[in-house]
Amino acid sequence: MNQAEIASWAVARLRQVMHEEGIGLCVVADPLHVTYLTGYLIAGQVGLVNSTAFVLVLPQTARLVAPESAGFEPPSWLELTSYPDYAIDRELEVQEEVLRAFERALPKAVPGGKVAAELGRLPAEAYELLGECRGVEAIVELGPRLRRLRQVKCALEVEAIRAAVRAAEKAFESVAELVRAGDSELDAYLACVRAVAEQAGGPAILDGDFVCGERSERIGGPPTNKALNQGELLIVDIYPRLGAYWADVTRTFVAGQPATWQVERHALLEEALAAGERAIEPGLPVKELYGIVRSALERGGLGGHFPHHAGHGVGLSPSEGPRIIPGSNAILQPGMVITLEPGLYVPGEGGMRLEDNFLVTERGAECLSRFPRALVSLGS
Repeated sequence: MNQAEIASWAVARLRQVMHEEGIGLCVVADPLHVTYLTGYLIAGQVGLVNSTAFVLVLPQTARLVAPESAGFEPPSWLELTSYPDYAIDRELEVQEEVLRAFERALPKAVPGGKVAAELGRLPAEAYELLGECRGVEAIVELGPRLRRLRQVKCALEVEAIRAAVRAAEKAFESVAELVRAGDSELDAYLACVRAVAEQAGGPAILDGDFVCGERSERIGGPPTNKALNQGELLIVDIYPRLGAYWADVTRTFVAGQPATWQVERHALLEEALAAGERAIEPGLPVKELYGIVRSALERGGLGGHFPHHAGHGVGLSPSEGPRIIPGSNAILQPGMVITLEPGLYVPGEGGMRLEDNFLVTERGAECLSRFPRALVSLGS
């Protein structure tokens, strides 16, 4: 995957928005959006000062502010202002270095006077420096504009998500092969970690829900030492990241031979997912897509046990817009990658969920997942 090519495409789309709205400068501070617009993937632990980075986009130029330790080599169209974030000959006040670099990167004047910035992510000191730029007349919020742009993916982004889906499917194969009654939720999680690491060819980056038995009735949660008993359901909702992009896929497993009611209930999820898949097309309001998925569960008499969204977007985040909820005003567009995830959670009987990822095309939906949708029996 060439993240720099994705970034070039994303910057061109942002500049179109800037042109339409008369914006002369965009100041980007959200780490996801820094990656989106530059290809620079912020590493390290959350909260480290030297993870701070900004992007300044003007009509003709773009500049990244990033730490020297990153060793990032920008593409030819991207300028770089770096700041020192590590030294052994002196104590560094890294935040001061960040602000000095940000000040150096600011343009001498803002064309047109209108600035869009991610105000919730921008430090107060950086905001003050921005306001002192010559020609600044108004500063508006940038974040929602970028989140809307991210909802439509380019072909390279779709391929990146597809690769993450493959990793999720390898994880499901590992659970089906290795996990049996008596094993724990942690055993299922560790099986997934190894599978994702092998698929990635490096450290596994993943999160998800690993809940079995009565815990599955509560929809989700991190893995614990809870043992999977014979006949119990196990929800594995996994979101692995390969490179910068995530997938989000769910399968439900059962320890041993499933009961008839478990198979029939899961078939209702399969029907709801298939109904949603058939309905996906450009121009469809997502609130209608939610209703189609929910209606299939209601026809089976279990709509009251479906308490959450029917899906969401996926990309640089495992869960992003559009949200497939009845309160959304979003409309499906070609290039969106969304999940559909009907679920049923019945007290005293357990929960189950089924989720696949779909590309919205001009002709409808392309399912990115290939792992079978049926309830998976472990060790039968």
